[in-house]
Amino acid sequence: MFYSPILLNFIIPSGLSLSGNVNVSGLHLLEIRFPDAWDAANITFSGSLDDVNFSPFSDFSGAEVVVVGSAFSLRRLNPVIFQPTGLRFLRVRSGTAAAPVTQTAQRTVVVSAVQRQ
Repeated sequence: MFYSPILLNFIIPSGLSLSGNVNVSGLHLLEIRFPDAWDAANITFSGSLDDVNFSPFSDFSGAEVVVVGSAFSLRRLNPVIFQPTGLRFLRVRSGTAAAPVTQTAQRTVVVSAVQRQ
């Protein structure tokens, strides 16, 4: 069975390291695409159950989830980690929570997703 992917745009404003909030309720996240221009940094995430209180998105061991970043690349996301059942909102961060990396221009990181069945 094939599903049409939903494309989610996470926009990081110029001079910042964190995107705005994106509603991911009911979605299974598949891949992440970095823009053609990207200030060297890995990607981490900040998640929320209520769109108010955000925390670093961690795996089962408590380690911050990191996706290796590079300009004009497409990375597959771990299907076990990125099928969060209660997560409603997500932000993308350039760098880590402890060491964010400011982007020198507005960047749009695109995540593909499908509806959970």
